[in-house]
Amino acid sequence: MSLLSSCINHGQLDLGRKLAKKMIELEPARVETYVLLSNILAASGEWDEVRSIRGKMKTLDLGKDVGCSWIEGTQQETGCFNLFGLLNSPNNVPIKVCKNLCICGDCHNAIKLVSKVVQRDIIVRDNKRFHHFKNGLCSCGDYW
Repeated sequence: MSLLSSCINHGQLDLGRKLAKKMIELEPARVETYVLLSNILAASGEWDEVRSIRGKMKTLDLGKDVGCSWIEGTQQETGCFNLFGLLNSPNNVPIKVCKNLCICGDCHNAIKLVSKVVQRDIIVRDNKRFHHFKNGLCSCGDYW
């Protein structure tokens, strides 16, 4: 997965496409590979292929509820991440989010902004690493 993500980050889309297809052969039920492949195809402007990959994910019943990630509250509460964590937890308690997929760039930027606006620490664990957002900055240095 790290190599595949690196292919995307460094613009090696052809290599990433080949790698993703090989990974799908080896582990056809691993949703992250399909998501990263669809990102590669989207970056290449291959929108019909993106739709095909997403259709295949639905056929294989891969994926998760759109917009849902698990959060931990102060008393081991869990639920769908939306404004619940911001509205129903004390201001001095960090919000912890667990995602089963790699955080996308849009979500990463949005969480940085939210952490700055609401002055809260937000910790996100995705399928690759932890991100600690504080005062509009992320511990990954925007390189994920």
